[in-house]
Amino acid sequence: REDDMFGEGEDAESDAETRLDDKLEAKDDLTQIGGFLYLQLNYSTYEEGDPGEYALQSPALFDLYMDSRPTERIRAYARGRIVQQLTAGTSVFESFDFDLEESEAPSRTSASLDQLWLKFDIARTVYVTVGKQPIRWGTGRFWNPTDFLQAQVRDPLAVFDTRQGVSLLKLHMPFEELGWNIYGAINLQELATPKDIAGALRAEF
Repeated sequence: REDDMFGEGEDAESDAETRLDDKLEAKDDLTQIGGFLYLQLNYSTYEEGDPGEYALQSPALFDLYMDSRPTERIRAYARGRIVQQLTAGTSVFESFDFDLEESEAPSRTSASLDQLWLKFDIARTVYVTVGKQPIRWGTGRFWNPTDFLQAQVRDPLAVFDTRQGVSLLKLHMPFEELGWNIYGAINLQELATPKDIAGALRAEF
């Protein structure tokens, strides 16, 4: 408006900036879409043989995610993963299976759902996350005795942790004044009947 452009004094400038900030926040996207691409080139060697016949492989990993926040108290997240073998070569371990028939050869393309979860809170006191989500209890790279909710063992030589999420119902109750956190998790991964229910508790002080 003309008053905003030619107004005098700090009050006019402050009002214009406030309205501009409000409009920018109103146009903020509620859903973000992104991805991650990781390429490798591996060469396998043996103690004997012709180096020109050793296996050469180039696996490519692509993650695509969607992060949606319809409100400040609800968040939904989905992340899919595609692994594509760009070359025809096989790994060292697959090359030892000389009786592998062509029909039994592993597929050069595989797709999986890495994460799919919904997060919300109960009275801003208990924070709930349900679905397939990353869970890493422990900080060790080569040995993680406390990481018992994740069935897959982490590859210590991998550049980053490629393990997929675990189906869980996770509760988090923080005590900000004391700096404490209490977590509870129910494992839904192998849950078929009520007698299969298993879970874990964790407290941080």
